Amino acid sequence: MYINTHTHIYVYIVHIYIYIYIYIYIYRFHHTSGILNGIDMKEWDPMNDKYLLPITFSKEDPSGKAQVCRPRPQLEMGLT
Repeated sequence: MYINTHTHIYVYIVHIYIYIYIYIYIYRFHHTSGILNGIDMKEWDPMNDKYLLPITFSKEDPSGKAQVCRPRPQLEMGLT
């Protein structure tokens, strides 16, 4: 595999990052964690969201979504 860079300095930087990633993957992998799809499902759960209360909704019961998702941002932005 070849990596083309602008200058020799970028080659050095790329090598450093490759070594860092290899170190993390091999030696520190058990200490790393990730968030599925980039969001924390516990924090962004509409059933437990403190900013949506008293109206909550879920994928099983989306009845409260229509009351929150469109009118509330319109009011906050002064569009109505």
